[in-house]
Amino acid sequence: MLRLVDVDLPLEPLPAGSERYTEGPHSVFEEQVLFALFKRYAGEVAVEIGTALGYRSQLLLAAGFNSVYTVDVEPCKRQLPVGIAQIVGNSLTTTLPHMLYGTTDLVFIDGNHSRIHVAADTRLAHSLVRAGGIIIWHDVFVPFHQVKCWGNDPTGHIGKSEVAEFLHLDYPYTVNVYKGTTIGWLKVG
Repeated sequence: MLRLVDVDLPLEPLPAGSERYTEGPHSVFEEQVLFALFKRYAGEVAVEIGTALGYRSQLLLAAGFNSVYTVDVEPCKRQLPVGIAQIVGNSLTTTLPHMLYGTTDLVFIDGNHSRIHVAADTRLAHSLVRAGGIIIWHDVFVPFHQVKCWGNDPTGHIGKSEVAEFLHLDYPYTVNVYKGTTIGWLKVG
């Protein structure tokens, strides 16, 4: 189940020098919400599934994480700063460093949006995150009018609004969704 929430989440400007990820309908507001969540739950280690251009990896580092591991099927096209380690591979089959399992403070999922990937990435996140840690999904719910601008593509990706449906079908828990964004999160037991 998805639950829209208003939380006391002080927003602040994005860090100086950080570049905003602007693919699709992402907004400065949504990036500020992500940055605020990253800061609120900052710890030693974060894992990101879906690197893209590495902007969110940089936000995790700027939020206070000492180490960020990011996984994607293709190498990042930009030079990532010290503190960010990229693991090139499919999140369905790639083995992450054993030290991450059960010790990761935050897992941010913004990878492939097919049902098999959403379910597998969520299972992976649960195996990585420590008790008291947090899992954050991007594109957990996208308003219908925005789905049409993304639509289906020839690589087999599906409309991103279905991430919420997959979470609901595969996992019986309530995911908080910050109002006015496509950001969902779950604090793990």
